[in-house]
Amino acid sequence: MKTNTRDMIFEYIISNNPVSITNLKQEFQISSQMIHRHINNLFNEDKIYKI
Repeated sequence: MKTNTRDMIFEYIISNNPVSITNLKQEFQISSQMIHRHINNLFNEDKIYKI
């Protein structure tokens, strides 16, 4: 089963809460824009919340 980046980001957040955009950029080697897109999708799916 292929794991997509959003799922990997979600698992990372669950395992390393709290995390920052910088943490995610370093871990996944993708742009801030892509990180924000994945974060917003997870937020809209009610999988994560902002504090």
